[in-house]
Formats: sequence, C-alpha cells, structure tokens
Amino acid sequence: MADIKTADAAKALGSKRALAKAIGRSESAVYRWGEYVPRLAQNDVAEAMKRKARADKVMQGN
Repeated sequence: MADIKTADAAKALGSKRALAKAIGRSESAVYRWGEYVPRLAQNDVAEAMKRKARADKVMQGN
C-alpha cells in the first residue's frame, strides 16, 4: 500500500476531527501525526476513505 498523506486523508474525510472519528482514534493522536499517516493506521484510514467515497457517490445518486 502506498503511503497516505495526513493532509490528503483529512481533506477526503472533511477534517482531522472527522478523520479521527472515522477511524476511532482521538483527535489529539491524529494531530500528532506527521506528513504521513502512521503505518499502523493506514489500513483504517484507507477503509474510511473508501467508505466516504461510496457514501458520497450514493448521495449524488450515481
């Protein structure tokens, strides 16, 4: 899996707060992440981004 940038994940999910909520981690933990999502969180973040993309697609009626 390619590394996920923290900023890209936050943008995809709406904010760092929304990112934290989507993966069941504290906001403070997410705010401590550097440029990239830590390896141990990457699967959770990738799945959250996929769920959000599917939900957005459904809401658009596609």
